[in-house]
Amino acid sequence: MNEAIREPRELGQLRVDYKPKDELVVDMASLTKELMTFNDPLTAIAERKQALTYGEMIDLANGIWNARLESEQTITAENLAAILHRWSKQHVSKNAG
Repeated sequence: MNEAIREPRELGQLRVDYKPKDELVVDMASLTKELMTFNDPLTAIAERKQALTYGEMIDLANGIWNARLESEQTITAENLAAILHRWSKQHVSKNAG
């Protein structure tokens, strides 16, 4: 690694600071938070949703809306999970490269 101090980086919620002579400093509070949400996927989803830009939120809403079947004219508590699942599968396959 270069002897110069590198800028801090964010890795997910984890903050990593580089110091001279390859010394790595990790913010333990952010590491603890990252590890706690690792086993809590709903919190991880909520935190990622909060990090979206307004445009990304609009894209997400449009994608979920368009994932409805013709028979699902209204999003209800009964069909919401199926619509979210359908959207996620469509989104991943579309962006799989």
